[in-house]
Amino acid sequence: MTIHPATYLPKLVLEREDAKFIIINVRNTEIDDKADILFRERTVKVLSDILREVRRVLV
Repeated sequence: MTIHPATYLPKLVLEREDAKFIIINVRNTEIDDKADILFRERTVKVLSDILREVRRVLV
C-alpha cells in the first residue's frame, strides 16, 4: 500500500457500498481491518487459486 498511484485504489473501492475488498500481502497493512478477505501469502501463491475459483463461480 505504498506505491503511488496504486495506494489510492483501496480508498476508491472502500467508497463503494457494494464492493468487496481483498488484501493479498505477506505483511500487515494499516487497512487490514477493512478487508472482506485477507491473505497472508505472496500474490503468486494465491492468485491462481483465486482465478480458478472465480472461473468456477462465473461459469
